[in-house]
Amino acid sequence: MDFELIQCALGPLRLESAELHALGAALSCLPRPAIRLRPGLSASELPFDTEPVRWHERGCFLAPQTRAAAYLHYGAGDYYIQDASSLLAVAALQAQPGELICDLCAAPGGKATAILDAVAESGWLLANEAIHSRVNLLRFQLARYGVPRYNLAQLDPDQLADLLGPRFDAVLVDAPCTGQSLLSRGRQTPAAFQAQTIDHCCARQMRILNAAARLVRPGGRLVYSTCTFSFRENEAQIERFLAAHGHWQLVPCHHLAPWETDAYPGCYRLWPHRHGCGGAFAAVMRHNATSTETDDTPQFMNRCESNTTLPFSLAEWGSLSNAVFHVRGDRCIAWPEAPPLRIHRAAPEGPEIACQRGKTWFPAQALATWRERSWSPRALVELDNAAAAAYLQGGVVSTQVRGWAVAVWRGRPLGWLKGDGMRGKNHLPKPARLSGRIMT
Repeated sequence: MDFELIQCALGPLRLESAELHALGAALSCLPRPAIRLRPGLSASELPFDTEPVRWHERGCFLAPQTRAAAYLHYGAGDYYIQDASSLLAVAALQAQPGELICDLCAAPGGKATAILDAVAESGWLLANEAIHSRVNLLRFQLARYGVPRYNLAQLDPDQLADLLGPRFDAVLVDAPCTGQSLLSRGRQTPAAFQAQTIDHCCARQMRILNAAARLVRPGGRLVYSTCTFSFRENEAQIERFLAAHGHWQLVPCHHLAPWETDAYPGCYRLWPHRHGCGGAFAAVMRHNATSTETDDTPQFMNRCESNTTLPFSLAEWGSLSNAVFHVRGDRCIAWPEAPPLRIHRAAPEGPEIACQRGKTWFPAQALATWRERSWSPRALVELDNAAAAAYLQGGVVSTQVRGWAVAVWRGRPLGWLKGDGMRGKNHLPKPARLSGRIMT
C-alpha cells in the first residue's frame, strides 16, 4: 500500500502516521457485515446477534461469521444486506412520509429501498440509473422489496432534468467515484488513489451534481455522497458547487455530529479503521431560491396515461383495488395510485405485476410481495420452516390449493406458486432463490 499516495488523496485531511497505517490495514480486510431492518421489525426477532449502527436507527452490524443471506428471514425480506457505510447517505437524506424523492444513481437499490420505507404510503420515489448494465439488478431489488410507490428511469441526469425540472423535495446523488473504500472487497485497485483517476471522477461528479440541482424544488435539498476518501471528490466538490450556485447552502445534520469532518464542518465521513465499515462521505445542501422559479403544475394528478384494459384475468391471482395499470408490450405495470404525471411520462416503468411468455400471462414477483393494503391475493399458502426453505431453494411444496397462490412464511410473502390440489409448482424467480443450507 502506497501511504504517500493515500495521504495525497486525502489532501488537507492530514492523518498521523499511525492512523494512516491503520487505514491502509483496514483496506486489506473485509468490513463487518451489516443489514438494514424493515420498519416495525426489531433486531431481537432475528436468529443471530447484532449490534446497532449508530448513524442509522435500523442499521445492524453482524458478527463476521454471520451469513445473513442464509436465513429464512432474508428470503422473507425482513432485512436488506448492505454495508453500514451506505446508510450514512440515507441518514443524511432524512426522507419523510409524503415526499417526492429522486435517487439519481440508484443501483443496486439499497438506498432506494430505504427511501421507500421512509416515504411510506403517501410519498413517491423516482429511481434512476443511467448505466444500463446495472438496471436489471435495481429493477429486481425494487420488485423483491414489495413497496410499489416508485417509477424507474434509465436516463442521463441532464436528460432527466430537462424533462422534469425542479419538482423534487429531495434528490440523492450517490455519485460514481474512485471507490477507494472498495479495495477491501477486491472491487478496486490502488489506482483509485492516483490523481488522473480522481480527475476523471471529479469531472463526472460535478456534471451530475449540476444536473441534480435542476431537479430540486425551491426549499428542497440535495444530498451528495460517495464511497471514497479523496478530498477532491468530497469536500472540495461541495465547495466548488456552492461557489457556483448562489442559491444553495450547506445544511448541518446535527444527528450526524459525531461523524462531522474536522476540515470542513457540515460534511460527514465514515472511516473503515474507525467505524468498522467500508467508508463513506455525505453532505446535505438546501435550495434557497424563491418559488417563482418553478411552474404551477400539480405534483400529483388524478390520472396518468394508462392502458386499463388488461389482457389477462387479474381475479385468477387476487384483487388489486384503486390501482393504475400500464401495459407495455409483454409486461403489465401497476401502481397503488397514479404516479406524478411528468414523472410517469419520463419514466413509465414501475412495479411489474405480470409478464407474458408465449401466449400466456403470468403473475410477477412484485405482485406477490406487494405490501400495501390495496392488494389481496386469491389464496395464501402458509409454509412451515422446512417447506419455506424448500420453496426458497426452488422446490415444490405440498398444498391442497388449486390455482395461483402466494407462498408465505410467518405472514411474510415469499412468491408465487400454482397448485394442482396436491402440490404447488414453484414460480419464484431464479434471482430470488437461495442456495446452500437455509437456517431459521
